[in-house]
Amino acid sequence: MARIIRRIRNLFYERTARSSLQPKVLLVGVVLLVSVITLLLINIAKNDPPKRDISETEAYAVSPVVGGLDTPWSIAFTGPDRFLVSERPGRIRVVENGKLSDTSLTSVSTVEVNNGEGGLMGLAVDPDYATNKLVYACYTYNSGEGANGVSARIIKFTDNGTNAGTQQQVLKIPNSHWHSGCRLGFGPDKFLYVTNGDSSEPDKAQVDSSMSGKILRITTDGAAAPGNPVAGNPMYSKGHRNPQGIAWQPGTNQLFSAEHGPSNTGSGILARTGGDEVNRIVPGGNYGWPLISHNETRAGMINPVAMYDPAIAPGGIMFYNGTLLPQFKGKLLVAALGGKALHMLTFKTDDPATVASRSTVSGVSIGRIRDVVQAPDGSIYISSSNKDGRGTPTGNDDQVYRLAPR
Repeated sequence: MARIIRRIRNLFYERTARSSLQPKVLLVGVVLLVSVITLLLINIAKNDPPKRDISETEAYAVSPVVGGLDTPWSIAFTGPDRFLVSERPGRIRVVENGKLSDTSLTSVSTVEVNNGEGGLMGLAVDPDYATNKLVYACYTYNSGEGANGVSARIIKFTDNGTNAGTQQQVLKIPNSHWHSGCRLGFGPDKFLYVTNGDSSEPDKAQVDSSMSGKILRITTDGAAAPGNPVAGNPMYSKGHRNPQGIAWQPGTNQLFSAEHGPSNTGSGILARTGGDEVNRIVPGGNYGWPLISHNETRAGMINPVAMYDPAIAPGGIMFYNGTLLPQFKGKLLVAALGGKALHMLTFKTDDPATVASRSTVSGVSIGRIRDVVQAPDGSIYISSSNKDGRGTPTGNDDQVYRLAPR
């Protein structure tokens, strides 16, 4: 309004200098004109209130839910206000209505943790949890077998609310002190998908008869799922180094995974660093490890849809499919340990297999991020991993945080 008045005043003086009219007459006209404009602006304001700024509708806040955890690895919701969280030393904790239970739902006494890797890791809730209350977990233990005498075990148990039923073995798989994989997830087909690292024996990632370096697809009893690429074989895809995240794309039901690239642990391709990957997983697909890395190509092998160099050390991943945070709709969120950020991939609308852009989610600064999941209300939960021996714990670490609108 002030700008309008100044403009009219300037016009008044310009016209006065060039006009033979008396200044008083012109001044009266200007006052009348300003009064009319003022009344018009007031009326417009009453009938058309200011629109909310777009940035306000997209604003979100990251706030702690619970703390005092010891290296949380996986978050699994069992209801709108209740979730389970696995702690690497071997405990499964309950968080209900924002409160961490004083006692564990269950624990694993034989869990094996080495140098910040292994331990109790993946959790998954049965698709029919509402009626059967079954929960699945994956952990490493000393078996005396394999390259390092370590195996991984997938178990299932009944969630009784404050305690758990007897743990039953679903499947035993070769593993290692490192490259443990152990991420669990139920697909749209209701079969259980399991990631497994190369068990510190990279060549086995290319051997169909070995479960090392694979994504497995099994029944809830541990058998190879019907329709697998090789009948009777749990292998769904091969050529993986250490996949630690799996998620299915809404609308296509396409499986994606995230895995760690080489980390200078040998010669040749093993001596490289970086090369972390996000892959689009197809049945029977060969993702190259340890024959190719860093977007190298070879006949019969599949390149990642996104490669990170320098490394970000990806953890859990998820496609956002809620309405509470529409700015994330359809995007793939990638928890990053080394990158200490929540990364985001946007896919082309007309080609959902192709990445259109990549970025990081602003305002997320919690240190090393291990897992990311969508809550039943559409908010996003993430967990820190600052007490895993490779981070710098502060305050009430480790913690679970909630990302929701302000």
